[in-house]
Amino acid sequence: MADDTNYSTRKTAGTLAGTEVIPVWKDVTNSNRSLRTTVADVATYVMGNISSGEFAVLDTVVAGTVTASKVIVVDANKDIASFRNVTTTAHTTTDSLDTAATMTASADTFPAATLVKLNSTTPAIIKSFAIEQGKTRVITQMDAGTAGHVITMTGGTFDGTNNTATFGGQYQSISVYGVAAGKGLLLANQGVTLSSV
Repeated sequence: MADDTNYSTRKTAGTLAGTEVIPVWKDVTNSNRSLRTTVADVATYVMGNISSGEFAVLDTVVAGTVTASKVIVVDANKDIASFRNVTTTAHTTTDSLDTAATMTASADTFPAATLVKLNSTTPAIIKSFAIEQGKTRVITQMDAGTAGHVITMTGGTFDGTNNTATFGGQYQSISVYGVAAGKGLLLANQGVTLSSV
């Protein structure tokens, strides 16, 4: 062997198969020996003590797609899809952000989404929600029924007077912004009947 320096030789052309063996020169018990080992062993020797679990998060990663227990890599357009829940502990800045939820009569609670789609030909959806400061809510009837969905704002009003919105036709829609907790600013109303209850 050339000297007492530990070093590895790598294949410089082509690719390495998972079971292909390549020579590695390594100091073993103070005498230089030529070893033959697998690519995984070389990776451990060259890159440090990386566990098989750490390698597993890189295996079969698809750019642009979120996969459970894998690293996340954006695609060529810097896009990524299929996140489930994302939580931030500080501010999130974006050019545009749309969240939507479809609500049926069997729903237990009013969705927290920005865009709420009412979809129940019968029976009518009768639910309430509280407006949050700094949040816009757009509520739209998507079904073609005339059952009369009733959405009530608890502890506040849509427009300073009315706290109840009654929907009676497809694509009727209302948009309200939370100026403060319980205080809404009506941004738009497309056919929705407002009243105070």
